[in-house]
Amino acid sequence: MSNTTNTSEGFLEDISERLAYLNREMALSDEVTNRESAIEKGIEIGHEKGLAEGQLKTRIEMIYAMIADGLDDERISRITKEPLEEVTRIRKEVKN
Repeated sequence: MSNTTNTSEGFLEDISERLAYLNREMALSDEVTNRESAIEKGIEIGHEKGLAEGQLKTRIEMIYAMIADGLDDERISRITKEPLEEVTRIRKEVKN
């Protein structure tokens, strides 16, 4: 009986060890997944921010070109959908 008890205790210890090992592996896997998700989200945010900055730069360059062509601020505002105040501010920058 003693041998049977030792065998069953060893079996239970093996199961406990395996379970602990699997729990650690799952926790590590979850951590890797969370980090990968955070990196992907950061890249996505950076891409969106870069795209928005590029679009803004393009609109401002277009406003500069329209000012150089002699268009008035109201017309530039209507065409570019930029607030009139922003167009006026950019025009003042061009004059300085």
